[in-house]
Amino acid sequence: MSGRRGPIALAVILVVAIGIGVLLSSRVEPAIAFDIDSTRPDGLGAVKVLLEQQGVQVRSAPGSALTDGELESDDGSAVVMIAPSVASEDEIEALVERARAGATVVFGEQVVADDPVAFSAVDDATFLGGRTLPDEPAFPVDPGNCDIDELADLGPIDAAFSAPMTDEPGQRCYEESGGANFVRRSEGAGSVVTISSPFLWVNARLQPRKEEGGEPLANGATAVRLLGDRRTVTFIDPVPAADAVIAGDQDPVTLLPLPVKLALAQLLGAFVLYVWWRSRRLGRPVTEQLPVEVAGSELTAAVGDLLRRRGNPQRAAATVRSDTRRVLGARLGMGADPSPVTLVEVVASRTGRPPDQVGAALYGDPASPVDDATALVALVRTLDAIRQEVLHVDAR
Repeated sequence: MSGRRGPIALAVILVVAIGIGVLLSSRVEPAIAFDIDSTRPDGLGAVKVLLEQQGVQVRSAPGSALTDGELESDDGSAVVMIAPSVASEDEIEALVERARAGATVVFGEQVVADDPVAFSAVDDATFLGGRTLPDEPAFPVDPGNCDIDELADLGPIDAAFSAPMTDEPGQRCYEESGGANFVRRSEGAGSVVTISSPFLWVNARLQPRKEEGGEPLANGATAVRLLGDRRTVTFIDPVPAADAVIAGDQDPVTLLPLPVKLALAQLLGAFVLYVWWRSRRLGRPVTEQLPVEVAGSELTAAVGDLLRRRGNPQRAAATVRSDTRRVLGARLGMGADPSPVTLVEVVASRTGRPPDQVGAALYGDPASPVDDATALVALVRTLDAIRQEVLHVDAR
């Protein structure tokens, strides 16, 4: 009888630990991307400060305030829906009606009617969290032939994480690759402004690579020029509407609340611990050198896949190359931004590859641009192989 008390006691302890974990986790509020009070890299706190310095009253409101009539509107107000991909059609239509009544409406990404998105800006922020947003080098884009007078005399903006709009009608500014990053159209007595990506206004991209001396660009100035003359600016909270229909390939586990996910993870851990405890080893372990397959950087793959799906393989290639150079430089004792000549020589000596091949992989070759998905996949595989060879990891 006493022999059974051990497993029972262990089970009780595990159940109590799981209950405490769920209780504590339920009190933690997850950080929300594009929050106007947030100082995180994906927050909009800096834009709020810039607008308040112009005498603008900045506030936030839930999407339901648009359809319930709780949000006041006049020709001196502006409403910013930074992530329309998670809003309902009724909320978007309510915003357009406010523009017709004289308000200024800003959409943080292109609105595609009758086509629910499979990947929203909020999901993008999750992929690009951590150090990716602040560490990515700037991708400057000039105003060019700008039709929006308020933006025509500004300097370049950073469009590293934007997706230029090609089929949005209206006045256009900051064009690249046949698309525009800002489009404005008249709507009744007001106007509707669409920006190519909400990342144009997040804290980290107002001054890319700030910790390394990066120069501030005109991203924040565009917000001031478009909204600085309004009496009030209301940012709609970037959370899914109750009746929003968002299609996609998210699995059920992704849609579960955080406390439930943690409880499932703890249950799985308890099960693994129990199986290990009950396992029996038969004989002495056999010493054998087994091949180990090591995957490449998951963050690099995620960023590359994100930018590839947004239709810009060249920018995706620049991202994976920058990440690989940073990792190799840190591991080889050259710092996060090593000298190109030195890095190529060291990598070539360690891998046995020709220096010109290593240089083309790490820094690009104008004669062989990465202009499609096939070339991007080949580049990622080459960089992954170089990374494993330099770090002395045997690949199968």
